[in-house]
Amino acid sequence: MDEKELNIISSVLAGKTERFSYFLDTYGQRVFNLIVRMTGSPEDAEELTQDTFMKAFEHLSAFNGNSSFSTWIYRIAYNTTLSALRKKRNEVLSFDDKLWKSVSDTQVDEALDTDSEEQIEKLQQALSTLPADEQALVTLFYEEEKTISEICYILHLSESNAKVKLHRIRKKTLFINDQGGLTMTDKGLKKAVGQQAGFKLPSNFSYRTMKRIEEKAYLKEKREEKRIFISWLITISLMLASGIGYFGWSYHEQFTALFHRVKDSVPDAKTLLLCLPTAIALLLLFFFNNWLRKRIRQKTGNR
Repeated sequence: MDEKELNIISSVLAGKTERFSYFLDTYGQRVFNLIVRMTGSPEDAEELTQDTFMKAFEHLSAFNGNSSFSTWIYRIAYNTTLSALRKKRNEVLSFDDKLWKSVSDTQVDEALDTDSEEQIEKLQQALSTLPADEQALVTLFYEEEKTISEICYILHLSESNAKVKLHRIRKKTLFINDQGGLTMTDKGLKKAVGQQAGFKLPSNFSYRTMKRIEEKAYLKEKREEKRIFISWLITISLMLASGIGYFGWSYHEQFTALFHRVKDSVPDAKTLLLCLPTAIALLLLFFFNNWLRKRIRQKTGNR
C-alpha cells in the first residue's frame, strides 16, 4: 500500500475532507473507464462513478490497507455497477460450452497475439458484445494489468474461476468473429481492449463530487454533534435526578422542616421548589446550545 495514500486517508478520517480530492483526480477517469465498459453508457457511468466515490468516502474507515487503494475502489465500482445493471435486467449473450471446443488453443494464441489493425478492429467489435462482468475482467487484466489475485478480490472470484473465465473470453472473442493459455502477450486483444471507444469525465467532475462529499461530511458531523448533545442532556438529567434523590433521601427531615417554614411565608412555595430542577436543566441547555451554534458557524466558515 502506498505510504502517501495511507497518510491522505488518515488525514481525511481526521477531518480534512478536502484531501479526498486526490483520489478523485488519481482514479476518477480509470474507474469511469471500467464502468463505461460495463454499462456501455457514459451518462450512466458518470453517475455510477460518483456513487462509487461517495461509497468509498463513507466507508473509508473500513479500508485496512491490505490491498492497494485502486484495487479497493475497483471492487466498489464493480459491485455498484452490477447492482445497477441487475435493476435494468440487461440481456447478455449466452454460448454453449461445446462451442469452446471448436476453437483450439493454438488458433487462439495466433489470432490474439497480432498487430493486424483489421484483426484488432474485429476484436473490438467482439469485446463490445461481452456482458458486464466479462468487460470488467478483460479491462482489469489487459488494460489495468491487475494480477489474478487482485482481480479475484475485485470480482469475488476464486483464482481457478478467474483463469477459466479469461480462457473462455479469449475463445469467445474469436468465435463471435467466426475466426474459427492465459497470457499477457495477447498483443491484439490487449490493444483491442485499450483502443475501445473512450469517453472522458467532465472537467468539473471532481469539483461536483467533492461538493457532495463535503456536504455529506458536514451533515454527518451535525448528526454526530446532535447525538452527543442528546447523550450529554440525558446524562446531565440522570445525574441531576440522582443528586436530588440522594439529597432528598439523606436530608428529608431537614427539607421537610424547611419546606413547611417556606410554605408558611410563600403561598406557592411547592410549585417554586418543583420548578427548580427544570430551571437548572434549561440553563445548562442554553449554554450548550450557544456552544453548538458557535461550532456550526465555524464549520460553515471553513467550507
